[in-house]
Amino acid sequence: MRHSSKLSHVSVCPGFSTQVQSKDMRLLAISGLCALAVFGQTAKTALDKPTLEGYLRHLLAIPKEVQIVIDDPKPGPLADLKQVGVHFKLGANGEEETYFVSADGKKIIRGYAYKIDQNPFQPELDKLKTVRKTTPKRVEIKDLKEPER
Repeated sequence: MRHSSKLSHVSVCPGFSTQVQSKDMRLLAISGLCALAVFGQTAKTALDKPTLEGYLRHLLAIPKEVQIVIDDPKPGPLADLKQVGVHFKLGANGEEETYFVSADGKKIIRGYAYKIDQNPFQPELDKLKTVRKTTPKRVEIKDLKEPER
């Protein structure tokens, strides 16, 4: 096929027409497709709950029967990290994991973060709500009765 520089007649709307070269028309079409490809895609981010859920299902091979609930991100142990709690549930069984997501949502860290000047068990200690306030009653051997025969 031979390309010519002949003018094509293009009707933009009724009563209005313009003449455009074939080359320019192809260039315009290709530019439009490239713009759609670049700007039409939304960047994936782990701060988007459905995206994070899909990624974790793939990473951990989690079947659809397992329900995944993802908490809202909260400030993490470092300035550029967000902490995200993820709850996995299957029937009466459940498990919770903490993930750290970079501020731009492009990286996920699975693990633990510790502060060297703090007790490594402090988060668990903070979760404990009951503190024994009374001493347990002392039981002596003489208080126990022998079983009847």
